[in-house]
Amino acid sequence: MAGDGALFTREDAVEAAWVVVDRVLKTHHRVHSYKRLSWGPKAADTMIAADGGWHNPSSAASTGQ
Repeated sequence: MAGDGALFTREDAVEAAWVVVDRVLKTHHRVHSYKRLSWGPKAADTMIAADGGWHNPSSAASTGQ
């Protein structure tokens, strides 16, 4: 790694990335907690309801659907 600048991000690129990330961290709503290994928070059900709800693609594959 010594002397190979291709392995590192330039300072101006890091600063530009933080302009975007910092704005999201300061203005975005908080995440919803949910139980590990679950389908996610209950609030997600409301967000996806208009599109037909959640489905488990692995269970559809195992039933031949």
